[in-house]
Amino acid sequence: PILAALEGLLAGDRLVRGNCDVPVPCGAVGWLSYDVARELETLPDAAVDDRGLPRLEVAVYDRFAAWEEPTDGDVPLRITACPRIGDPDSDSDFDPESAEEPTDVALESAYERGRDRTLVVAEAVRDADPGIGDPPVSSPEATFESDCGRETFADRVRRVKEHVRAGDTFQTNVSQRLVAPAAVHPV
Repeated sequence: PILAALEGLLAGDRLVRGNCDVPVPCGAVGWLSYDVARELETLPDAAVDDRGLPRLEVAVYDRFAAWEEPTDGDVPLRITACPRIGDPDSDSDFDPESAEEPTDVALESAYERGRDRTLVVAEAVRDADPGIGDPPVSSPEATFESDCGRETFADRVRRVKEHVRAGDTFQTNVSQRLVAPAAVHPV
């Protein structure tokens, strides 16, 4: 059901890029957990779900603020917008499900909505407080701790090797959770 939900979220959308050279000007942003693999194949439920995190976390954005990695010079901020033609909140009566081409009114309405929404982002960037505060931990180094310990992890690797030799599997993701305090700000 997770992959079907993602497909349903994206169904019917088509990006018309025009001359936009920002690689990803809008769209879905998020993540799929490793557990989504259980929708694709039958796997044992050996792992304990102690976090209760969703298998899919995604949102669709019609605006992005994008920039390239900083260099020695100025870093231009690019703000993009991808308004939907035939958006129910617009004053256009264009039906995106129809085979007809959008009317000039529908295109103009989409352009104005996109422009207005882009200006909102630009104003927020211009007027925002530039300070983000101190990171939660002020240390240049972090000590990572394993959730299972060295011996338990080594035992997991030994068991996987046995399964490989027996022909039960040829590839396995043996993992452990490493935890450390964040020495960087999350923003």
